[in-house]
Amino acid sequence: LKNYRSKTCGQPTTVERFGVESVVGAKDAGTVPHAESVAVVVSTVTAQSTAVSEEAVVTQKPGILYQAVAGLKKPLPDGQKRERVAMAITVADDGPQMDGCAIVGYGILHSHIESKYDIDLYAFVSPEAKRMQPILRELGYTVLERAVPVKVEELVNPTYREKAPTSGCCGLRELLKLEALTLTQYRKVLCLDMDSLPTQPLDELWDLDKPIIHTRDGHEREFLQGGFIMFQPDLKAYKALLHVIRMGDFRYDGSGWEGSRIGFNYGGETIQGVVPFFFQKKMPTNSSLIVDMCVYNNMGDSDRCKAMEPTK
Repeated sequence: LKNYRSKTCGQPTTVERFGVESVVGAKDAGTVPHAESVAVVVSTVTAQSTAVSEEAVVTQKPGILYQAVAGLKKPLPDGQKRERVAMAITVADDGPQMDGCAIVGYGILHSHIESKYDIDLYAFVSPEAKRMQPILRELGYTVLERAVPVKVEELVNPTYREKAPTSGCCGLRELLKLEALTLTQYRKVLCLDMDSLPTQPLDELWDLDKPIIHTRDGHEREFLQGGFIMFQPDLKAYKALLHVIRMGDFRYDGSGWEGSRIGFNYGGETIQGVVPFFFQKKMPTNSSLIVDMCVYNNMGDSDRCKAMEPTK
């Protein structure tokens, strides 16, 4: 499977089974393989920490996660160069997700050791998440502090304005994922939730020329499952999508966004409804590609996915 969605994110966890010993949640300082002279002191950095000391994470640049995979990639034949693409997470608050940041970041880097792509790690961080920012930087993420791109008071439709802030898991904070569309220095950006564990390279998806690639949920009740979205950055699409959200033409008679019958589902007022609606109805035909969630975004929530044998 390309990506296994763990349900245990938020518990104190070491990453030693993935080849990085004692990065997060460890009791003692550890040694990162393939990274000489990198000191990791994380006794106070666990998923349940309430404060971070100045000695919580100590490392040389580049970050801990890049040090962990340093030297594992071999040069491509015939002097070919790897294209740089990005993986982004969103951090809305200083909650218990430090272990998740480390695991998903290490997973995407380690799974692409034999890839023809190099991965740059990004974190879109709410201004309220101050405690997480230095930890993310030490891990190797480029931290971009961003406010939620649409404010409640900007929503025109009063019914939508009342309901959208409590939609899905995170309300309007889910819209931080749309910031991936602004990273126009990359051809592709993959947004992953922090309860993800990438296990294999995604070259066959990075290669594709599609504005958006995503999965549905295991029961196919949602048009888009928000934990795995690959965007082609596009500022014009970003601004147009925010305009759709501000207008808030979401219909609670069951027909969802602009009566399209897209989005009347869990989280449909935000990412899991407006994004598939926009790319299916507002963008050119065939702008979106839905891939098999059992392979790319396996949450273990369907019998078909549970019955599949993991591929090598």
